[in-house]
Amino acid sequence: MVNKPEATRQDLQTGNGRKAVKIENDILVTVPDDLTLMTPYILEEQQDWFEDEIEFVRRLIRPGMNVIDIGANYGCYALTIAKLAGPDGRLWAFEPCSSTADHLQQSINANGLDQIQLIRAALSNRQGEACLSTQDNAELNSLSDDNGGTDSETVPLYRLDDCMQEHAWHDIEFLKLDAEGEEVRILEGGQAFFTDLSPLVMFELKHGDEVNEGLIQAFQNMGYSPYKLIPGLMLLAPFDVQEEADPFQLNLFCCKPDRAQKLQNLGLLLLDEPASIDTACDSNIWENYLHDFPYAAIMFSTCRGSASQQPLPDWPEYRDALNAYVMAQDTERAPGERYHLLRTAFIQLVSVLDAHTSLPRLLSLARIASELGNRALAVNILNELARHFEEKQQFNVDEPFLAISARAAAIDPKDMLGNWCLAQILAERERLHAFSSYFTDASSLPILDIIERLDYPDPEMALRGDLIRQRFGLSATALAA
Repeated sequence: MVNKPEATRQDLQTGNGRKAVKIENDILVTVPDDLTLMTPYILEEQQDWFEDEIEFVRRLIRPGMNVIDIGANYGCYALTIAKLAGPDGRLWAFEPCSSTADHLQQSINANGLDQIQLIRAALSNRQGEACLSTQDNAELNSLSDDNGGTDSETVPLYRLDDCMQEHAWHDIEFLKLDAEGEEVRILEGGQAFFTDLSPLVMFELKHGDEVNEGLIQAFQNMGYSPYKLIPGLMLLAPFDVQEEADPFQLNLFCCKPDRAQKLQNLGLLLLDEPASIDTACDSNIWENYLHDFPYAAIMFSTCRGSASQQPLPDWPEYRDALNAYVMAQDTERAPGERYHLLRTAFIQLVSVLDAHTSLPRLLSLARIASELGNRALAVNILNELARHFEEKQQFNVDEPFLAISARAAAIDPKDMLGNWCLAQILAERERLHAFSSYFTDASSLPILDIIERLDYPDPEMALRGDLIRQRFGLSATALAA
């Protein structure tokens, strides 16, 4: 006898304009069967949602947690959270768009997640009804003043404070807020909620190209401090509102001091950074670390056999930067120490590049910048490295270096360090310069073809090429012509 969730999973594969894509934790997400739409395309391409924050949320959620998802969309976060929270947890998912909510309900059924309560409504600072302007890409749906348009529907409108009373919320530990411009009004309608309760909140930093400074200030006025994700450590660190945010930064987190202390105790958030940690030593920790990777043997033989045996400018400082990076990988260290070490490695590398610019140092800096969340800098370095290979078509290894990514470090160069390096640079640039090839259209195909010809198999890059061709109806023969 087939149980209900498994039967529903089988039904999802039958078409009818919908498909199910499996993401991490064996979760099926039901989406329209249409590669011209953002979510179906991205889930097919990456077999997951594209934001780094979803991996942090997987670390955050524990069995029995109570969570609210405002703007659940197709449910990548909601389904993930509910699966991790388990049958003793509860998740209230707000999704006002009827067609999107239908997909989400089918996913809830398919995954057997009865702990999700789907609420087909929007939230704001008043009760009643509102006009929801609908787009082809459901992620862009938003409340509108226009009533009765062809691309709109009327939806129920609730206040968060009223929902708190109706659902008897008392211990909400996490809240995801993604309401396409309605966030400040949601806070206005949730003053009691945010005063009486103390969740960690994840919210969009930007709407379009504009930083949502008003929302950040509104949270601060209620005693919530902002934090950003450090991707390489999966750790929340204080966000300085006076500093310019990285252009690729999409989301922030915020919470009150009591929640911050709990998260720090769990190793998930940084409150205090140590003043200093000594990395200036003759330790060979960096060398021992690099020796574990397939590219190390050819790298060390090449740089030690270079024409110049003299130490390069600022070698001790570069060595200390590598040491600091390796020490930051030690999960036995306190989160504050690991963050401080990663930042120290970054600062020292920027300094030594002033003394001597080289491909190895640029590669190492791009890796560390990416892991710190300085994604725009990493992309700029990758562009510079790609231009070098295009012009010089060689890779001079005069120093050891960090592979451009953890993914690259695990790939065997097969005695072709230059080709390996170029393939990894191009692939990492594809991953970082846009959140998905959905946003690059067919312009990525020439680079993807180069990566394939370099013969270092990368399943995601190969899949990107296939999806682009499917989306635009292209064939390899047509492209060659």
